[in-house]
Amino acid sequence: NPALASAITQMMADSPYDLGISSGFRTRDQQAALYERYKRGEGNLAAPPGHSNHEHGGAVDLDYHDNAAAVQWVRENAGRYGIHFPVRGENWHAELIDGEGNNANAGFDDATALVGMFVSMVIAYFWIVASHCSFV
Repeated sequence: NPALASAITQMMADSPYDLGISSGFRTRDQQAALYERYKRGEGNLAAPPGHSNHEHGGAVDLDYHDNAAAVQWVRENAGRYGIHFPVRGENWHAELIDGEGNNANAGFDDATALVGMFVSMVIAYFWIVASHCSFV
């Protein structure tokens, strides 16, 4: 989802804290593996395969690097970027909201997910390169 990638990238750039993405697009098989771990009590809450917005490029899991101030900043500012946290107790699982406060991921198909995955990968690549290089 290019809109989600753009919103997350802008929020990360504006944040005074070091934020990362620990998970974005997932294949159905990856989601199934996470769901099986969850059912065995070995992982975080995970939706069954076919029911996760990660499978359509419509969700990301943020990495706050164990910084409580970063969590607070994101929670206080996410709405400015059209981002919300729809899963109670998961302050890392971020999705877009539309102009009326609804989940903006409804209707994304597999082609949209592939484009979103590509855009996310390109943005992540340049983010990593930029954060490790100095430009003179």
